[in-house]
Amino acid sequence: MDILDDDIVGQIKPKEILFNIFNSGRVPQAIIFNGPSGTGRHKLALNFLKLLNSKNSNAGKFLFKQIDSYNEPYVKLILPLPSVSDEGKSSAFENLKESQITEIQNEIAEKSQNPYHQIQIQNAHSIKINSIREISRFVSFKFNDVDYRGIIISEAHLLTAEAQNAMLKNLEEPPEGNIFFLITNDVNKLLPTIRSRCWILKFTPLTDEQVEQILINKFEFQAEMAKLLSVLSEGSVARALEFSKYDVDFLFESVITILRYSLGRRYLTAIEALTNAVAHFDSKVILILISLILKWFNDVERFKAIKEVKYFSNYLNTIEKFISGYKNVNLFTFLSRLNSLINYSEKNVNSNVVIINTIFTLAEITIENRG
Repeated sequence: MDILDDDIVGQIKPKEILFNIFNSGRVPQAIIFNGPSGTGRHKLALNFLKLLNSKNSNAGKFLFKQIDSYNEPYVKLILPLPSVSDEGKSSAFENLKESQITEIQNEIAEKSQNPYHQIQIQNAHSIKINSIREISRFVSFKFNDVDYRGIIISEAHLLTAEAQNAMLKNLEEPPEGNIFFLITNDVNKLLPTIRSRCWILKFTPLTDEQVEQILINKFEFQAEMAKLLSVLSEGSVARALEFSKYDVDFLFESVITILRYSLGRRYLTAIEALTNAVAHFDSKVILILISLILKWFNDVERFKAIKEVKYFSNYLNTIEKFISGYKNVNLFTFLSRLNSLINYSEKNVNSNVVIINTIFTLAEITIENRG
């Protein structure tokens, strides 16, 4: 199990299943790694590929380094790419700009160094059929110095319908000596015919304690900051690292300000506060701020039930005042709408639209309370 454990915290069940597969000698053609990002899915795929090749006489530091670096011809990494013209006929990278190719290479290099890095390519929202067609070229070359090569489909739920059908053909006639890893956080977006041809391994969120230890041991965060980030991480090291790029204290203060003005129906001031927070960082911070607002309401419900808070312990007075002043509010509808705004923001809906809708959604809470 040593190879499987390398740089992977938790995920005991997936590791056990993969180790049993290795010992049995009956290796499936394809495995779906389903679960949240930032939990070690890509790294465990690489580790399993190294384990499969560990008995080969050519196995060693060079081969393992090539696998860890996602280098062809040992690993084929397929991921969402920016849209280009004439996608159906061109290769996946043929019509990309040099700057886009450099961005992709840098992101993959970062991923090879940091297994919890979440690859983010600008304007990359789907995996097109031209990327899947490259699999045929990859598997057509035989390499006798390895027993298995890996084809990793990152964010597999973003495969277009056309790409999924092309993917299905590869699974119907699996190339010998190659194993597919479909990595996703939403397995139900894959065709049933694809799912039926794959083993499905479930990855679970890490515990706060596991995230905290990873941040301290691997990324050298101070204990206090690691603890705060782990609480915000929702079990994902990638999410914790994303939070760490920002001034967390400023984010919390901004959330309290936005809530105060929104609930007071001081619309322009609330919009200005949220707009200033975005201007202070970048448009991505909208996602973080809305998620923190949701966590504040989570603390409201938690305090009502057990007199404890998880996220906003330094702002307990705001929670107590809200509970005292808004006794008749059913928050479920409003929280659902805030979650929808996160989805809109992820789909690059105009940030001003998301800001205005966030403020008005919060303001409506006070209207319902009057009823």
